[in-house]
Amino acid sequence: MKVLDASVIVKWYRTEKGTDKAIKIRDGYKNGKYNIAVPDLVFLELANAIRYMEGSTVQDVHNVLDNFIKLGINIIVPTIDLIKDASSLAHEYDITTYDDAIYLSLAQNLDFEFITADNRLFKKVKSLFFVNLLTKFV
Repeated sequence: MKVLDASVIVKWYRTEKGTDKAIKIRDGYKNGKYNIAVPDLVFLELANAIRYMEGSTVQDVHNVLDNFIKLGINIIVPTIDLIKDASSLAHEYDITTYDDAIYLSLAQNLDFEFITADNRLFKKVKSLFFVNLLTKFV
């Protein structure tokens, strides 16, 4: 059971370092090996990441969003309690509430593993037992 941040999911749609490991997680989800949950914020982050890919078009963004939603991943709308937990994590680890901490809060509350490809974030929160860096994923 995993919460993936957008830095992992975007690798499903563009080839970069760690794409092979991100694809293994996606395929594991498709094969029923993993359950994946993400906050609804992931749509905005994914759309923005694809928008800034060199040569991308509006249609590329739309296609990625359509593809992502068809996967059927659990999309969670954060509750006020989840946001409060995220705010606490943001203060404790000096990270953003609206982005990084909401993913962490979701993973913590669901008792899921959190996977990120963001080295900067990982360095700040690696002391949390449920946090892993994509490059360390087997």
